Amino acid sequence: MYIEPMPMPTDITVDTWIRLLRVHGDAVGAVETDLKSAGYPPLAWYDVLLELDRAGADGVRPFELQDRLLLPQYGVSRLIERIEKAGYVERRSCADDGRGQMLAITTAGRKVREAMSMSNRA
Repeated sequence: MYIEPMPMPTDITVDTWIRLLRVHGDAVGAVETDLKSAGYPPLAWYDVLLELDRAGADGVRPFELQDRLLLPQYGVSRLIERIEKAGYVERRSCADDGRGQMLAITTAGRKVREAMSMSNRA
């Protein structure tokens, strides 16, 4: 089976891509700086808390959360552990699978997520 190679991107395409990545990096850096100066957790925590809040009271399985996140898969377990240690996430037994766990946002997690969201609107 022959797969035709993709055409080389034009200089304009490459320049546009580079600018987009730079703007993205600058925007994320600015948000991280604002969150840190306001005493809030890192932006990655917000992503986790947002997805858990969207999942509702039942929560989600850890692998489902990984699929929903805009974060690389490696390190997500450690990230969840840090957020849980801070009291923003709780683990529950999974009703469908006695060996499985569900992750759910806590009231404190919901409050900090909402505060983080509001801190970037100023």
